[in-house]
Parts: sequence; structure tokens; C-alpha cells
Amino acid sequence: MMLKHTTQVIKWSFLLVSLPVFFSASALGLPDDANHPIHISSDTAEFDDKLGTARHFGHVLMEQGSRHLAAETLIIERNATNKIEKITAIGHPAHFKTQLEHEKPMLDAVAETLIFYPEKQTLYLQQNARVMQDNHRVEGNHLIYFLANKKLIAEFTQNKRTTVVIPPRPVTQTTDLGPQQETTETGNS
Repeated sequence: MMLKHTTQVIKWSFLLVSLPVFFSASALGLPDDANHPIHISSDTAEFDDKLGTARHFGHVLMEQGSRHLAAETLIIERNATNKIEKITAIGHPAHFKTQLEHEKPMLDAVAETLIFYPEKQTLYLQQNARVMQDNHRVEGNHLIYFLANKKLIAEFTQNKRTTVVIPPRPVTQTTDLGPQQETTETGNS
């Protein structure tokens, strides 16, 4: 009975060590998001310290500050030095939402599979991918978002064209009253 408890402690220590490393290194969100606690809920979870993996299955929800992830499966892989190498979220679709800057609209990324490489600061969106912010939208079968330089690439696929929606700029209202004339009252009539 004591062995089972020890195994659970090791598994949970992997989770507590690995996830903050991912989120603090990530440019996916506001700078202060890394200071918020990480909350993950799922139907089941498996942690394998020897393989360096954490797997969450069924109705996965992960939140930290402005960052929100919803998926059916979440797989976190780390290397021998305990750094997160790859995070994979799979859903129908998987949905990631965050705020990149204060006072700016939320960034919304949706795809059947989201793969994030923290060291490269690169997010791959595969199958029915869509990135939206405000009323701007890019859709395609495969999108690659380079976070460091805020570059988005829509890869060519034979079975789905890329769609880009750029809303019109708001029209500012101006009044044409001509030159303003200043009137002053004087005591002379």
C-alpha cells in the first residue's frame, strides 16, 4: 500500500515541475499569466516520469490566467533535462484562447490537433485550422504560428484552400464645419 502512494507522489511531482516550465517559457498569453496557478481537469490522467510524459484524457480543460485550452486529449512530453519539448492537444476541435496584450482582443486558435514546441515558440494547427483575433480570421488545413515574430503561415494542401478575412477599418466621423471662429464677449456695444 505504501508503494502505491509513493508512485502517486512521483507522478504528481512530475506534473508540478513540468507544467510551470512550459507556461513560464511560453509567449502564449500575457506576461503575468505565468504568475497564475495552472488548473487542469480531465476524466483521467497518466503520468510517466521515466518516459517524461503526462497524458490527460476526456474533457480536458486547462487554465492559467488568460490562457484557456479545451481538448479531448492533452499530451505533454519532456526531455532528459526536464524541459518541455512538445505539447499536443487533440479534440474535435481542440480550442486554445488567450490574450496576448492588455487592451487587445483575445486570440482564438482552433484545430483538430494543436502542437506547441515551447523552445521554438511555434504552434502548429492541423486539420480544419482557424486563428482569429477581433474580426480577423485565417483558416486552412494546416497553419503555423511563429510566436516570437508573430508570423502566421498557411500551408498549401490539395484538399482545402486558405481563407483570410480582414475586416474594414472603422470609419472615423469627421465634421466639416470649416475653420473654428473664436468669439469673445466685450463690454463695448
